[in-house]
Amino acid sequence: MSGAPGGARPGEGAAAREAAPGGAPPVEGATVRAAAPGGAPPLLVERPEAGVVALTLNRPAARNCLSEALLGALEAALGELEAEAAGGEGARAVVLRAAGPAFSAGHDLKEMRARRADPDGGRAYYAALFARCSRLMARVVRLPQPVIAAVRGVATAAGCQLVASCDLAVAGRGATFATPGVHLGLFCSTPMVALSRTVGPKHALELLLVGDPVGAERALAMGLVNRVVDDAAVDAEALALARAIASRPPRVVRGGKAAFHRQLGLDLDGAYEYASGLMAEGCAGPEAAEGIDAFVEKRPPRWPGALKASVRAAGACRKAGPSRSEPAGRVRGARRRPRPPPRRLERVRMPRAFRAKGGGRGGAGRARSRGPLLARPCAFGGVSRQDRRLIPWVFGPLSGHRLSRSSLATGRSRRHRLVL
Repeated sequence: MSGAPGGARPGEGAAAREAAPGGAPPVEGATVRAAAPGGAPPLLVERPEAGVVALTLNRPAARNCLSEALLGALEAALGELEAEAAGGEGARAVVLRAAGPAFSAGHDLKEMRARRADPDGGRAYYAALFARCSRLMARVVRLPQPVIAAVRGVATAAGCQLVASCDLAVAGRGATFATPGVHLGLFCSTPMVALSRTVGPKHALELLLVGDPVGAERALAMGLVNRVVDDAAVDAEALALARAIASRPPRVVRGGKAAFHRQLGLDLDGAYEYASGLMAEGCAGPEAAEGIDAFVEKRPPRWPGALKASVRAAGACRKAGPSRSEPAGRVRGARRRPRPPPRRLERVRMPRAFRAKGGGRGGAGRARSRGPLLARPCAFGGVSRQDRRLIPWVFGPLSGHRLSRSSLATGRSRRHRLVL
């Protein structure tokens, strides 16, 4: 596997770009796996950013069928990811995607059909093939790093099984999922294992017994995928999830994934006993100590072994918008701009003639009855919004004087003056 972006061996990036004529274009620094004699690598291993590895199924002409070469390349890539996790370095999250218009159409039926000419009718080959595929699916589940499937197009049979084996899944609106074995006279037994552990039993049986494809929204309702986005945004959404996971404490994430799958095989009491022990051990760990201290001290946590680049990237994938304590556009630590002094309102003594007609304090009620006060101050220009709100409530009740458009436009009247 390659290191950071740009660390691939000479010529690998160019070969990877030529080998993916559609779908998700591989990034610079892609590593090719087990290139066929024709020069098309079945798998691309990419590191789009720190802590994230992207595995791209690269058989677009064959709808990314899981051939023997592709299965072998996936096994090798997952083995190296396991080694990185054991060393405490490298990938924190994995994105599994595909080049071309389809995610995966399942096993390569042409390869399977060719083995019918074997002396035993292909039974030994089929047994070895499905055992190898089952080991691969179990390896995805047991991989220390969370695996996120980015699905565009069809995911059928073993391709649907691969999606169900991943920890999370993002699907495009045009994606479809199916286990169509019954249409070929073959029940999808191995996909049944992954589906029955991902969706409800009735949903799984409907997929297996009917064999018809379901759309992305239906798969979301079943629980087969986590999110449905536009087809063009599938890779970006999957990478955003991977980026967020990579910013979390790595030891906690890996231990949490392993604990989740282990407790599924226990009864209720055994699962609670196992989880209680993990909680007690986690509370005494360095990650919990740092997280609680950061919460109390109101600061971002500094996780042991965290990737700085991943933490910065995770902040970028949060929803945009100002927080309650940090207004938009303000740089943290910058000096605040001083507020302008408040505006003062000065009352001017009114002429004797106006007071004699009932104005002022004694005749305020009688003056109000002569006509409505300013009902819509915001309709006039020339005065700030705050002053428009104040004019009818401050000047009107005090004097009973109805201000004209000209006085509002200048902010003055014969009997009242705004001092700014």
